[in-house]
Amino acid sequence: MTKRGIRAVGSVVGVAMAVFAALVPAGVSVAQTPAAVSTVPLVVCATQSGISQPAKHLPRTEVVEVPASLSSQLSAYGDNLGEMFVLAPRGWSCQAAVGGDASESITVFPKGQPHPSQPWPRTAKAVTTELLPSCVGCYLTQACTFFPSALKTLKADYGSTISCPHRPAAETVTRLSSSVVEFSDPPGVHGTTDPSGGAYPALGVVTYKVASAETANGSWMEDCTLPTSEHALCGAVLAEFVATWYSSTK
Repeated sequence: MTKRGIRAVGSVVGVAMAVFAALVPAGVSVAQTPAAVSTVPLVVCATQSGISQPAKHLPRTEVVEVPASLSSQLSAYGDNLGEMFVLAPRGWSCQAAVGGDASESITVFPKGQPHPSQPWPRTAKAVTTELLPSCVGCYLTQACTFFPSALKTLKADYGSTISCPHRPAAETVTRLSSSVVEFSDPPGVHGTTDPSGGAYPALGVVTYKVASAETANGSWMEDCTLPTSEHALCGAVLAEFVATWYSSTK
């Protein structure tokens, strides 16, 4: 089932706006600018797929909600099956992977920057997304650093066979709701995601929710690594990610 088209409402939008406000530097006027409906170009990424489906004919644009002053600087980047898309700075390259278990990753990076399969350069810029809805060990490992309930389940189900990643002391964490956490890795600190640890800070959000009659299980994560001067873009990218996909785990 496609993940595309899920749009959060009500309190979820409040969480998304909290993401944007928290990640935009103080004094930047766009932080007080409400999101507006905008149309941005859609870039279809080279896609590795574990699903036996042909590539789909996709629209050339996507409708998103971002501050109007930022929309001309952003594009949507998605897989060739139309499963999902993410926002990132306009004019970048991307690659996607869709698993047979409904997992998905999208990596967006500047043209000319080394391919993500190679070591990230110190000045790497990127937007990376990891959706893990089915592989239990995978999503517990992604979430356990931030959510005590995920850590408890990981230990109960896997014992010492899977360890929870270490979170560096310099990484800051802010809980936005019971199932959404925001994190930040300063320059030089290799933290939760790649390409953290380089010249630029890495900002991100991660979700975790156990399945119920109303929600899907799993953990969703997105991070944005850009110079501090471009953090308004990261705020818009991460807020749109939460608003669009968070309803699967709220």
